[in-house]
Amino acid sequence: MSETKRFETLLAKLLADSLSDGEHRELDDLMLRDPQRLQTYTQQIWFDTLLQANYPTDESSEDVDWQGVFEQADPAILSNRPSRHVSIVAHWRVLAALVASVLLLAAFFLSDSRHTPIAIDDKDAVPRATAVIPSPETPVVAVLLDSEDAVWNEQPIEYGDSLRAGDLVHIDAGLVRLIFQCGAGVVVEGPARLELRSAWEACLHRGKLAAVVPDGAKGFTVLTPDMRIIDLGTKFGAVVDESGHADIQVYEGEVEVISRTPAQGDKPLRLEAYSQSRFSQNASVQPEIKVAGVDSLRSVSVPTLEQLLAARSGEYPPLERSEMLEIASAVTLPVGPMPSSSSIPEGALVGEDFFPEPASVSGESVSHRWILDSRFARVVNLAEPLRWQSMDGGRYAIEIDGRDSAFPSIANRLQTNLSKPITEDFYFSFLGRYQGLDDDDFFSLWFDDCVGDSVSHGGQPNVGIRFGEYFARITAQHSGYHGRPQDNATFFLVGQLRKDAQGRFSDIRLWVNPHSTRLGAPDASARFEEGQRIHSIPYLGIRMGLDTELQDKLLLDRLVCGLTLAEVFPAEAASPATPAEPSDETR
Repeated sequence: MSETKRFETLLAKLLADSLSDGEHRELDDLMLRDPQRLQTYTQQIWFDTLLQANYPTDESSEDVDWQGVFEQADPAILSNRPSRHVSIVAHWRVLAALVASVLLLAAFFLSDSRHTPIAIDDKDAVPRATAVIPSPETPVVAVLLDSEDAVWNEQPIEYGDSLRAGDLVHIDAGLVRLIFQCGAGVVVEGPARLELRSAWEACLHRGKLAAVVPDGAKGFTVLTPDMRIIDLGTKFGAVVDESGHADIQVYEGEVEVISRTPAQGDKPLRLEAYSQSRFSQNASVQPEIKVAGVDSLRSVSVPTLEQLLAARSGEYPPLERSEMLEIASAVTLPVGPMPSSSSIPEGALVGEDFFPEPASVSGESVSHRWILDSRFARVVNLAEPLRWQSMDGGRYAIEIDGRDSAFPSIANRLQTNLSKPITEDFYFSFLGRYQGLDDDDFFSLWFDDCVGDSVSHGGQPNVGIRFGEYFARITAQHSGYHGRPQDNATFFLVGQLRKDAQGRFSDIRLWVNPHSTRLGAPDASARFEEGQRIHSIPYLGIRMGLDTELQDKLLLDRLVCGLTLAEVFPAEAASPATPAEPSDETR
């Protein structure tokens, strides 16, 4: 019999006053090992106390110590008491006083709980009254911080939503990050089923997770079908396969591992990061446990310390960015129409030079309809426009910040819903400059047929910079790379997306800083004609990577999509030089 089932059996016997002394001790031990059981016990005794008071026996009221009864019915006191249950008997002559006291207690202790009224049918002439039997909500044990391309098996959970004891995080794919009330942070990778037991405990029935446990959360426990993993201040990972067998790896610090049904004399196995760091129930050698975020160089992408601190403050996602940087170049414009001169040809599928939109109030800072969050992107007025050869982006551009590590991991910064989806082969181009470029930085222009807070668009056509190289990809597994971009240097990217015979976008090509409209072989390309490829493109946007810094800046200008190369790369913008030969760096 499982511990949970045994606890329920003993609790039922307790309420029936049929528990032996040995069973009392066993029940106490089960509650001490699980705070959630202690809370369940407290609630059951509280409910039983009220129910017995509402349905009295014929025993004399003089035999009842009412002060003791209400003291023992106090949930705050019960949670610190051993499991001796006091049966309550009452006479009808004190029923009215009891009901009034119960109402006061319920209002005092459970003012925020939902209540179900139960009518009391007095057998004599005492008027009918209503006792309030509380049905308190199951306690909140965790909060969802973010997710990456999560495919939920059931109803999706939104950022900042509270999760309660007994809730199940069940995903078929993607990542989900949580913070438990004890302070531990967990990332789960699908397919996975994680059951939340309490603020200090969860059970991984299947799938993969990694946990980071600050000092104040030592003792946080992850169960598997057979094992108990007790944190001793660490970062660790676990995988449970379809058979229920577990693999465990300690990245930092140490944990204790013990069977959930230990034999007499069994001792916990201690795993340490720099000595014995692995445990497996499988006979074969298991690979390193990785739970990586989308387009991140980190092999284990647990919640950041900044996310944990922000969530503990009670407001997640945060209302303010971590650093309020002064944006000296942000545009402030007068009210009303403004003259605009654009080099983007008429008739282009998409043409955006990010000219600021008119302000509704004089002196108001100007945003742009593509900007998803004005805390992290803005229209700026450049003293020196972005320029490649004779192509000039103009005085206005979009400035995009890197990721704030206190915020959710998916940092989509720009997005637009096209008035008419793109349904045929097309070219695209844009000017850009990345300030603060490191080897782990990432940004992409993506094309997709769906959007959402947790959608990375990593599995759809992308171009941009990834880990120190320009890249183009048709899926996350089918990419091409070229060259090494320079920090704070303007670049000009030209690309083409083409369909296959089934009408799916399956081929992407990229040219980096082309000197001529005679493009020649692409610098990077990728092709994939299988799987669920998209047939039309109603959305495009810009995402910054998980590992970028908030101080990073991407300047973007003159983004164009067109059916012909001339629309996105006019001949007058090219230099008279001969086309460059394909680079040896192309792969």
